[in-house]
Amino acid sequence: MSDLCGDKTTKFVHDLREFTCPALFVQFKWRLKRHDYTLGKLKLLMSQDQSLLDIKKYLDGNSVSYQIIEIESGEVCLEIMDV
Repeated sequence: MSDLCGDKTTKFVHDLREFTCPALFVQFKWRLKRHDYTLGKLKLLMSQDQSLLDIKKYLDGNSVSYQIIEIESGEVCLEIMDV
């Protein structure tokens, strides 16, 4: 799974494709809080069908550096640099 988001050094990607709101937002916040950023970026795999509005609003409101990478198969990788 390390090459899903285009970074060969990534050790793992958290797969959140099975969740819908509000469980998606809860899982996102839990991963955000528990991630050890000394290990690198937090990477979350999601479907393009999932609504990322609440997540983007939260990240923007807290000035968190992130990027959304579109993947071929209708999925996106949300990379969070640091909190």
